[in-house]
Amino acid sequence: MNRVKTGIFGFDELIGGGFPELSSILLSGSPGTGKTIFSLQYIYNGAKDYNEGGIFVSLGEGVEQLKANAKLLGIDLDSVSDKVKIIAPNLDNLGEFMKKIKESANEIKPKRMVIDSLTTAEIYAPSLVSVKGLEFMEVLDGLPVFTPPILGEAITRRAIDKLIRELKKIGCTSIFTSELFKASDSLSRDTVSEFLVDGVIILKRVLIGDKAQRVLVIEKMRSTKQDENVHKFDITSEGIIVK
Repeated sequence: MNRVKTGIFGFDELIGGGFPELSSILLSGSPGTGKTIFSLQYIYNGAKDYNEGGIFVSLGEGVEQLKANAKLLGIDLDSVSDKVKIIAPNLDNLGEFMKKIKESANEIKPKRMVIDSLTTAEIYAPSLVSVKGLEFMEVLDGLPVFTPPILGEAITRRAIDKLIRELKKIGCTSIFTSELFKASDSLSRDTVSEFLVDGVIILKRVLIGDKAQRVLVIEKMRSTKQDENVHKFDITSEGIIVK
């Protein structure tokens, strides 16, 4: 089996040497747990250490802000600009969204992809995919229109499933970040994406004594053995270090 190594210190050995090639990985956690730095390292290390192209799709931060924040953590994205594309596409239409990604993919032939974050993408799910026999409006007189919970789940599931399949066609092993409420028992904000992806990694901040400690646990990883223990990790000037 071909593997895609993250290059994150102490992590790859937890999943048999790296993500199974073409897998889709959900990286979930509450704000501040390290999702973006994990994802940035995955893309950056791929270019720097493994000569693999990558695309980072930022749906929250602008491109320049993301680069500036990454640099503070020792990740110089400009130094790998020949192999890495950072894009912030418009989410109003799935066709245009995927067109922008495919245009970037044609330039650098990526093996890695990050969608940061799936939570933001899901806000646009009604405009990203249609349900046969139904039409949706996102805005009525300037106010958002929310779909019923069951219908909303169906739309979200179809949108995520389509996105995962499209990225696999490009040839990418992909990470999708998702926000979690601190007290949530779910593995994703939408509660459905964990069933569609190949792997799920949860990042948390927990109290150990009187100090907060970041930890990760691999909840699911298809096609490979996985370490099921809870592991502490630190974010340092050299990146994430898993213990």
